[in-house]
Amino acid sequence: MQAITDAQGGELSAAELYELFGATYLAVTEPYELVSYKHEADENGDRLAAVMRIGAENVEFACEGNGPIAALVHGLGQRQGSAISLLNYHEHAMSASEDAAAAAYVEVDVEGLAAWGVGVHPSIVTASLRAVVNAVNRAEDARAQQAAALHAFDAV
Repeated sequence: MQAITDAQGGELSAAELYELFGATYLAVTEPYELVSYKHEADENGDRLAAVMRIGAENVEFACEGNGPIAALVHGLGQRQGSAISLLNYHEHAMSASEDAAAAAYVEVDVEGLAAWGVGVHPSIVTASLRAVVNAVNRAEDARAQQAAALHAFDAV
């Protein structure tokens, strides 16, 4: 945001800030997008059956954990073949009514690369799962940018 305000020579409006926030976080749907999920829990733990869009294909996978977020983190890690861990988690209602949308913010570590993700949805569980997927997508994008920068540096 600072770079944009410096380039424009002024402040951003609330609408511009939200548009930038949305483009940076909410619109990041690759390589993974959560299409749907079913969550079950009992005394043995939580199970999540998720459908993820990966490219043009919908892929189903089942995962387990001590909650729906942990199950998705484990499932994505297994899917990618990488270590993913949840570092931070925050949530809040976006207004003061019973039908308010919820926002969830997570920080994940993907093989030593930390990234934040955001999810917004009327269901806090869905918002949280979207935030995890968003963070993993942002970590993968950052890793690709790092690799491209290293490649460009090596070519010089």
